[in-house]
Amino acid sequence: MCSVIEGRGTSLNKAQLVGLESGTMLVPSYGWQEFLGPFYSHLKAIKSLFHFKINDNATVVAYTAEVQDVSYQLLKDPSKIPPKDLPKHIPPPGLSLERSKYLYNIRHFVRDDCKDLLCPAVHE
Repeated sequence: MCSVIEGRGTSLNKAQLVGLESGTMLVPSYGWQEFLGPFYSHLKAIKSLFHFKINDNATVVAYTAEVQDVSYQLLKDPSKIPPKDLPKHIPPPGLSLERSKYLYNIRHFVRDDCKDLLCPAVHE
């Protein structure tokens, strides 16, 4: 899978582990929506927009497939700038009890040396 992602002629896509089996996080997750929500408006239909140009006053000019300029004011109040700190860290939630039970029930499809790692016994 790594060679497929990285072999597409771009240096931007690099496969990377985000965590280890021990629970160690290598790539932390942050609550960006909650953090930036009070300051910025939602950009609706973002998947239909292709190119963006952001001005000094946080006005975004977006270009659609039809090459129409669409202007958005992202900052709700241009006088209030978001803090420079990182938002709060979001720990991974882990598997639900239902998902753990499902994985344990299909463990007969998993190689014996991987069963305890991928489909451990469920402790309620």
